Amino acid sequence: MHYDRASKIYLKKLFMKNIFKVKLIYQIAAFALPLAVYLNTLAPSVWYIDSGELATVAAKLAIAHPTGYPLYTVLGSLFSKLPFGTPIYDLNLMCAVVSSLATLIFFNLLVLIATRLNLNKDKKALVIEKNKIVVYNCALAVTLILAFSKTFWDSATAVEVYSLHSFFLVLLIYLFLNAINHSLEKSDKAGNLWILFSFVLGLSFTNHLTTIFLSVGFIYLYFSVYGYNKESLTNILKSAVPFIIGFSFNLYLLVRSGKSIISWGEPDTFAKLFQHIFGRQYASLMFNSFDVASAQLMYFFEFFPMEFYIIPLILIIPGIIELNKHSKRMLILTLLLFLFNLFYAVNYNIIDIENYFLLIIIVSLIWIFYGIIFFIKKFSGNSLRISIISLLIFLIPLSQNYSANNKSGDYSIRNLLNDIYKSVPENSIIFAIQWNIIVSSSLYLNFVEHVRPDVIILNRDQLSVGWYINFIKKQYPELYEKSKEAFDEYYKVQAVIESDPERYKNPLTDADKYEVLKLQAAFKKLVDDIVNKNYNDRSIFITYETEEDKQIKVAAEYPRIPQGLLFKLSKDTVNYDGYIMPEFNFSYSGKTDFNESYKVATYMQAYMGRANYLMKFGKYDEAENLLNKVAVYFPNKPEVVFLQKKLNRLKGEKESKKDTLK
Repeated sequence: MHYDRASKIYLKKLFMKNIFKVKLIYQIAAFALPLAVYLNTLAPSVWYIDSGELATVAAKLAIAHPTGYPLYTVLGSLFSKLPFGTPIYDLNLMCAVVSSLATLIFFNLLVLIATRLNLNKDKKALVIEKNKIVVYNCALAVTLILAFSKTFWDSATAVEVYSLHSFFLVLLIYLFLNAINHSLEKSDKAGNLWILFSFVLGLSFTNHLTTIFLSVGFIYLYFSVYGYNKESLTNILKSAVPFIIGFSFNLYLLVRSGKSIISWGEPDTFAKLFQHIFGRQYASLMFNSFDVASAQLMYFFEFFPMEFYIIPLILIIPGIIELNKHSKRMLILTLLLFLFNLFYAVNYNIIDIENYFLLIIIVSLIWIFYGIIFFIKKFSGNSLRISIISLLIFLIPLSQNYSANNKSGDYSIRNLLNDIYKSVPENSIIFAIQWNIIVSSSLYLNFVEHVRPDVIILNRDQLSVGWYINFIKKQYPELYEKSKEAFDEYYKVQAVIESDPERYKNPLTDADKYEVLKLQAAFKKLVDDIVNKNYNDRSIFITYETEEDKQIKVAAEYPRIPQGLLFKLSKDTVNYDGYIMPEFNFSYSGKTDFNESYKVATYMQAYMGRANYLMKFGKYDEAENLLNKVAVYFPNKPEVVFLQKKLNRLKGEKESKKDTLK
């Protein structure tokens, strides 16, 4: 009997030692498999939206648009100095690594839920000890579905703040549930875990304010477990100290204000700092229209099923059923996380709304995990087989999302900027509106990689804010000095409006309306003055979307001449401009999203606008050559067909005149 008992103890210790090694193998897989795919699909250069700006602020330790993202900036600064390639590549690599760490933590979160988490004192953990391999299989399966879901994967392959945001969302859920579990087990570790959770929570808010999406669910579960009493409230107050320490990382913005290339918002006082970190600039985009909320909600129901390509979603209903049986508290927590995220996010009027649903994606995968457990319990005799089969589910999102998320070899944004630079001579000025594609990318290329530093790209819309005027004053002093009077006059008027932006957005009194008119007049004067004062020394251009904007016309009295991808401002409309169109590096992906549509429109207007100009001066062969090029990509576009018919008619008329002269 003694020998049997000793043998059992030995075998149990051996099993526990080996199961730890097995778990380590699964953890390595949860990190390494996503990382391998991310590296294979990583963007090699600058990408859309804020990629260029965020790469610049990281490389130069500058200040990004609200909410500033100081933690991302400092972490990015370290990665930008790695020797693996250009700074932008190293920053894209950072996102891949951080996202892979998030999948590793998510694996551990699912294992915690399945083996240790016990929110109901009268029930055991979800899966008993001897089924650890089954748990690991299921946890890895769901982790890989998360890794290759469309939005999560997208944030892992190009520089943005959302990969770090996903990391914090998963880590905070893990720490929160772990702290509660240790508290219920009366463990000595509970206090330290709450301190760690509070610190990480504060730190997470320095990366992205939508950490607030966790609040309602966490508050519910905390008071559900601990009750609403003096002790529970005292513990929250104690947690305030580590939270404030983490949140104080925002002081980076105060320290770096005015000390680098970009100092967005110039948060050099505590008042400006709070405005910046709480995103006052974008407050008007929140909860401003029922129509916006309805449109964003409809879009959510369109894109969400395609995150995992439908089939994994089938497991959500049985997952919720299983979760309801196991722990109503956990069910309510996940429902609150899901619903509060949905309610808040659909009321935000932005284009790239998908990333604001990341918490919903994470919660949905917890339900999917419970869905697999549902079938394992239902067919307990085949639990190992079912868990192994579940490992194959990730192949669905991996195969279906690969094409959309494969950015390897895609230099389309860099090529577009290079083609814009090809379109202009030295020391040119370009007025642009499109931040997401042109201006943000140009900041990185110009100030980090020093591509065409002679060219000044001005964001027409940002000219209306004080920090950008100071940016011009610092980076382009010659430009500022030439129009100093106009800049200073506008700055004074703008400062009045910027102190109370609602006066500009919703002017109610005659005095408010007068200030708005005064601001508009000063802004027009500033833009026109920049053009007039630099016309003789520099070539001045505008992008096609700037020309399309009818509300604010840049130097309206100047005729436009199509030149490359831009319009050149010129006083001479009589003589032919002998500009020769360069070979552009354009490739058409066939996608229909906003970014691709903008690129297509830019190249189309370039070829067609120049062809039209050539026809005006009788340069029919050159015009035909350009139209043939654009027709290769867009053979049935009505605009192309119309110009081809016009060209044929003009050529026919020319031939008729020749015959008449003969």
